[in-house]
Amino acid sequence: MKSITLKLAEFVALYDELAGFTTQEGKVIPGILSAKMSLANRYWLNEIFKKCEEEKIRIEEVKNDLIKKLGETSEDGQTVFIPTFIEDQPNPAFAEFQTEFNTLLLEEKELKFKDISFEVLENIETELHCPTFFKLIELPQA
Repeated sequence: MKSITLKLAEFVALYDELAGFTTQEGKVIPGILSAKMSLANRYWLNEIFKKCEEEKIRIEEVKNDLIKKLGETSEDGQTVFIPTFIEDQPNPAFAEFQTEFNTLLLEEKELKFKDISFEVLENIETELHCPTFFKLIELPQA
């Protein structure tokens, strides 16, 4: 097994690179796991995906807790939100949320995974740019 230390923000980025995502314009960007590959490769990449998914869920839970802690409840009592501005002035609660959430995203955690050789990925085709995933790949010796 190999390991790498990633920031929690990189776990989220790796999750998106593996699973794919939808842009703000609504365009679906397929992830690496949607590409055709051997079952063995899919298994090992899925193991990485599951670890990223666990971190993404944990990050979302902390984010939601921060919103509940610092936010305001809507008039109907259904939604908690943090306005960016209050009466045209920056909302200090929003600034605190940003600071706490960004601090969380900078925390580091170790990711353990099976070695991924460059040759294993040679036949996988994707249009996706994968800077976080590229950090996991073992390049051939020159």
